[in-house]
Amino acid sequence: MDKRLFITFVFLSCLLLNSFWVKAQDQHAIDSIKQKNFTETNKTVIVDNYIAIADLFSILKIDSALHYINAAIQLSDKISYKKGAAKAGFFQAYYFDLLGNYEQAIKSLEKASELFIEVGDSSYLTGCYNNLGVLYSYGLNLKKSLEYYIKSINIGETMRDSFSLAESYSNVAGFYVDLKEYSSALKYFNKALEIDLKHNESKDMAISYLDVANINIKLHRYHDALENLDKAQALMYKIQDPYYKAILFQRFANYYKETGELDKANNYVAKSQAFSDTFDYPMFKADILAIKGEILLKQKKYTKSLAVSDSAIEKYNELNSTYSLNEIYENKAEAFSALGEHTKAYQYLQMANKEEEKAELNEIAEYLGKFEKEEALKEERTNLSLKQELENQKNENALIKIRSKYYFTINLSILLGSVLILALYLYAIKRKHSKSLESSNELINHQKDLIEKSYAELKKNESRLAKLNATKDKFFSIIAHDLKNPFNTLIGISELMISNPEIKHTEDFEEFMEGMLQTAKSGHDLLENLLQWSRSQIGNIQLDPRVFPLNELFASVASLFYEMAKTKEITISIQGNLTLKAYADYNMANFVVRNLINNAIKFSHKNSTIEVSAHSEKQRAIISIKDQGIGISPDTLDKLFKIEYSVQNEGTANEKGTGLGLILCKEFVEKNGGEIWVESETGKGSTFSFSLPEVDS
Repeated sequence: MDKRLFITFVFLSCLLLNSFWVKAQDQHAIDSIKQKNFTETNKTVIVDNYIAIADLFSILKIDSALHYINAAIQLSDKISYKKGAAKAGFFQAYYFDLLGNYEQAIKSLEKASELFIEVGDSSYLTGCYNNLGVLYSYGLNLKKSLEYYIKSINIGETMRDSFSLAESYSNVAGFYVDLKEYSSALKYFNKALEIDLKHNESKDMAISYLDVANINIKLHRYHDALENLDKAQALMYKIQDPYYKAILFQRFANYYKETGELDKANNYVAKSQAFSDTFDYPMFKADILAIKGEILLKQKKYTKSLAVSDSAIEKYNELNSTYSLNEIYENKAEAFSALGEHTKAYQYLQMANKEEEKAELNEIAEYLGKFEKEEALKEERTNLSLKQELENQKNENALIKIRSKYYFTINLSILLGSVLILALYLYAIKRKHSKSLESSNELINHQKDLIEKSYAELKKNESRLAKLNATKDKFFSIIAHDLKNPFNTLIGISELMISNPEIKHTEDFEEFMEGMLQTAKSGHDLLENLLQWSRSQIGNIQLDPRVFPLNELFASVASLFYEMAKTKEITISIQGNLTLKAYADYNMANFVVRNLINNAIKFSHKNSTIEVSAHSEKQRAIISIKDQGIGISPDTLDKLFKIEYSVQNEGTANEKGTGLGLILCKEFVEKNGGEIWVESETGKGSTFSFSLPEVDS
């Protein structure tokens, strides 16, 4: 069972110290309080100062802390300062607890409880009851421990003292752990966590997360348990107290012990022991030994496990505590059984059963059942009280409505009279200002029209900007595709020349070099055109139209695709009226023809022909590229030339496309005053055509 005694004392010490609260090691603070006592004449203040000094000594110098707390008790008794004596007794119990003197700690708390009842201090009384429950839970009297926790809860719920409730809920949850009723335990630990999260105190939240983690381990919810442990660890950087860090590492050790990661478990045991060496808390050190013994058992180091378990038992016996003895006896029984010493194993199982019988778990379960019934009745009474408050509020609201109607009638009469007078006054001045109002109305209407026009223009620009953004995203995601073919050609020729050095001495060498040069220039030109097109989208490009013959255009493109067509045994046939002249940006027209021929090769079958032709029609030069390839489906035809659709099909040789080429073609053709269209039938090929302004020869 996990206890929170230390936290309760620290919280209540904060209530005492007020402006004196500093770090425990701060000798300057201690000296400052001592100096005040030399000149202080009010003896009750001197008592409070003694308690403050004791608390500052509590972490490292327990003997000094006890000296000053005893001085506070003696002076309180002498001057009949009952509240001071009660506070001092409360802290005296804490120091006895740290020293392992639990019987004396209980006596101090019981006396302090009586004094707090006399002076009517319920806040400290809940702390006393909670800590008495902790002390009795060490094995002295578990039933009495539970009784004190429930007393603390009852007072805390009456006072709505959420801090003490969090402590008591956690400690009651510990009894459900002993009964192996983990779902009920989790309910009360979560209640405590909910309260601690509202208070936002790092120490309290960390301990609650550790408690919830412990239950999740027992429920085999290891993912949730690790998440709880991580949350507790994240809070630890705000906490300098080595006690809390020792607890954290102890819980990590327990987690890895249960998940079978025993090396990690041993590592965390070592970390926890290192921190525990910085403070004197015998019970905690006994707990660490118990965990270490269980890890050794899981590692099948039975002899070492027995030795460490004996050390843990010895410490518990020194503290007169039966806490965890039944679990240790069960572990020893398992170790002796593994070593073949079955008689000893049986003896320790009997000892474990006796310890469990001492715990009177059946009586504890019965007592918890009564507690749950009382809690249910409290909740029912609370709900009834809320209903009654709601009913009273409804009645009060109804009375307020009646009064409101009465006052409303009076006020309405006054208002109507005032309105009538005001209306007469307004009517008198209305005619005077009518012309001014008409003029203002015209101005407003004019401004309204301007605003509406501005709004429409903004919407139009917004739509255009959205389209430009879509175009930009599409453009930059696939721009590399249209640069790929020239580089593929360069790479292919380069690899051929490297793998066949003798080709340098053949007639084909110059042809290859010329092809590489033309391909590089083509790739460079294409990149330049693409960059120009991107600039055109934001209006930063100027067309550079000129007159050029179509045979000049076709000749430059044919040489570029010669090798590409040859690899698929495709013939490119150029026919028609090649003497026609067009007036357009030559680079854009060149790009369109290149792209269409490239697509035709891509989607054509081997041993087929691509026809490139030109003719004149209504002062327009019509250029067509016809293939005998796979064709285009009607559904796909509707999506061509549209940036919002990504039309990407594989070629007959699994060539990859990007869908951007045709969109660029449409953009360039339209910028030059032309149109582009396609005719296709699935399985029979496609004909892409575009027009440019014609110039008479």
